[in-house]
Parts: sequence; structure tokens; C-alpha cells
Amino acid sequence: MRPHNESHTVFTSEIASHKNTLLSYAMRLTGSYTDAQDLVQETLLKAFKHIEHYQKGSNAKAWLTTILRNSFISEVRAQKYINKEYESLEVCQEKASVCNQSGIDLESFSDETLSALSALPADLRLVLILCDVQGYKVDEVAQLLSIRGGTIRTRLHYARLQMRRCLLKAA
Repeated sequence: MRPHNESHTVFTSEIASHKNTLLSYAMRLTGSYTDAQDLVQETLLKAFKHIEHYQKGSNAKAWLTTILRNSFISEVRAQKYINKEYESLEVCQEKASVCNQSGIDLESFSDETLSALSALPADLRLVLILCDVQGYKVDEVAQLLSIRGGTIRTRLHYARLQMRRCLLKAA
């Protein structure tokens, strides 16, 4: 591990001089100047935190662009995950009215069944209710939720599997 003064010198002499190149690359990736600035700042912060992994005199530009690219990819993946979770929760809330409008009598279910249903994630619960309780076909549910049929089949499979496990524990 390098002494702090040497790390600071390496960072200022070899790393920080590539800020404009990083900003240009980040602009091409993000399409937004403010997002690009944030990405460059995050990249330089990561570079500074891990300066001991940088070998003095090697290709600093390549090292930094790799950090920047990986940070961008991680951010995109995280954002897709967050958006998918948000969209599926939003869809579940919007489509929950379908269950209420169809006149499902929740009092007719046993406490164990209600408990198992409530333990399911919202997206699995919705598919299970639409298919198994209300009798919609997989293709109809897929169209209703604007999701591919294969995804509906998978969710239905996992929902049934989790329900079975919960009900077996309760029995």
C-alpha cells in the first residue's frame, strides 16, 4: 500500500488529468451533461479509493474508462431493476381493482390461505389471483398486464409453488 502523500501525488499527476476525456466519454454514454458529471465524479472517487490497485506509469486513461464504463453499466442495471420493481408494483396496484370489481369474497378463504396469499410478492399474488381464483387464461392475463405469456407462466408456477409450501407448513 502506498503512503498517503504518494497516493495523492499519483492521483493528481496521472489520474485527475483525464477528467475532460472521462467527461466526453460519459456524455456519450449518458446523453446528459449533469449525469455525465455525476458519473465522472463517481469514477474519480472510486479511482481515489482504490488508488493502490493502480500501477504508477501504466495506462491511467484505460483504467479510468474501465471504471467509468463499469459504473455506468452497474447504474443502468440497478435502474432497470428499480424501474421493473416500480412498474410491477404500479401495475399490481392498478390491476388490483380488477380483483375488487370481480366480487372475490376473501372471507370464503381460510386464514391459512389468506396468510399464504399475503406472503406472496405482489406480482406473483396478482397472477395467481387472476389465473387461479378468477379463472383468466394465461394469455388473457398477459394481455391485461402487458407482460409476455412466458413471464406469466413463470410467475404462476412460482406463486403456486410458494403457496403449496406455505399451506403445507400450516397443515
